[in-house]
Amino acid sequence: LAQQRGVIGIRAGFGEKKIEVDRRKIKDRISYLKKEIEKIKFHREIQRSKRQDVPLQIVSIVGYTNAGKSTFLNYLTGKNSVYADDKLFATLDPTTRKVKLPGGKLTLFTDTVGFIKKLPHQLIAAFKSTLEEITKSDLIIHLIDISDKNYKDNEKTVMGVLKEIGADKLTIINAYNKCDLLKSKPFHAENNFCLSAKTGLGVQELLSAISVKFESELKYKKISIPYNLFFLISKIKTAGKIVRYKLQKNDPKGHAELEILIDDKNWGQIQKILNEKPYAS
Repeated sequence: LAQQRGVIGIRAGFGEKKIEVDRRKIKDRISYLKKEIEKIKFHREIQRSKRQDVPLQIVSIVGYTNAGKSTFLNYLTGKNSVYADDKLFATLDPTTRKVKLPGGKLTLFTDTVGFIKKLPHQLIAAFKSTLEEITKSDLIIHLIDISDKNYKDNEKTVMGVLKEIGADKLTIINAYNKCDLLKSKPFHAENNFCLSAKTGLGVQELLSAISVKFESELKYKKISIPYNLFFLISKIKTAGKIVRYKLQKNDPKGHAELEILIDDKNWGQIQKILNEKPYAS
């Protein structure tokens, strides 16, 4: 026959064999998926920019696949809202949830894709935008399955990926998960915690350390806010602390003088909104 059929509904060209039809279909599929990846990247950029406007710090949960990241996030939120399973790449898309730290401060926690050794090149593009989320974090929790006999190798793999994307320069806390399965007593050292995402063992100690870390980054600032920008006061309360507040009653413009504790990221956003140097010092 001059023509041969490939699959149902597709008729091959003149002299085109089935294998050639399949190759063409695969090529078209790859082209389509690349376009979809670009769309996903575009939407994530929008979501990321919106999050940057929210006065909350971001904590990324990273780790080797099946380390228990989704289970950990579910425990923190008290809900089973994040899909968790003992499967490769059970989480493919970053999931972000609000978590209240022991001091009462709200923080965004993001569950990321599990890492593996020698990630296939075909998957790098698909995971690139997911991994980019990590570089925008204020802090990273490296969750390690200590019950896995290869946990040290897995730990090195994750640290290698973080270094590759430039996230190794961020503050990283090592959290050894599944400590409830250990026979020996759980350990604790600086930036190293032993916990159980399933039972909650050691989780509060970790959250307390994160809270102390974020509070230590707050800096003392003085600011004068005009009446029409009083919404910034709410932002300051969410992001930091108000040490002193004084309303200028005799001021026709209705300014408020504040002494605050705030992190650099939110201070920059506040200055940008004010956009007038005389109002902030």
